[in-house]
Amino acid sequence: MNQTQASGLTIAMVTHSDEGSFWSVVKKGAEAAAKAEGVKLIWSPSNNDPQKEAQLIDAAVSQKVDGLAVSVPNADAIKASLAKATDAGIPIVTLNAGLDDYKALGAITHVGQTEKIAG
Repeated sequence: MNQTQASGLTIAMVTHSDEGSFWSVVKKGAEAAAKAEGVKLIWSPSNNDPQKEAQLIDAAVSQKVDGLAVSVPNADAIKASLAKATDAGIPIVTLNAGLDDYKALGAITHVGQTEKIAG
């Protein structure tokens, strides 16, 4: 996608981030990619709180974002929120955690690998 195609899009990245060293690298990369593509990024870390992650997804849906990137350490906690996103026509990509659940959650793809291989 070139910058003229992406310009004006808003992507919410809702993760279970605790803002530690791993997630700070993810955030930096997401911010750099958003800048390069002319996309507004909403970074929403939940600090490993599944209910907060669901609330942050709900907030992104309410803001009518153009896309969601979501980590899925607890699919049951966020599946209703992701269903709202799907119903609103917001495309979802799961990342980091969620390989086994992304299809059932309505995501178009997953970026990551199994926990066992990563581990």
